[in-house]
Amino acid sequence: MGLAGIGEGHNEIHGGGSRRCGPCKIIAPKYQELSEKYLDVVFLKLDCNQENKQLAKELSIRVVPTFKVLKHNKTVKEVTGAKFDDLVAAIEMVRSS
Repeated sequence: MGLAGIGEGHNEIHGGGSRRCGPCKIIAPKYQELSEKYLDVVFLKLDCNQENKQLAKELSIRVVPTFKVLKHNKTVKEVTGAKFDDLVAAIEMVRSS
């Protein structure tokens, strides 16, 4: 079970995190704000728990939080950690390309 084609033809952000992860808790509300600001981007969240371990592995999420920035279903940038400014820069980059 993958996520291919969910936002086909759109820019996408796949955010992988965990409810137990401190940095994930810090960036979660900011990620929500970004999803409300950038309406032309599809934002997805994945709770990287035991239940979703296989999907996280398929998406190559090894650390949390991880944000994969996709354009036309291809990863063009990956931001690991709660690096808000890097995430915003990645979103702006994919929107302008």
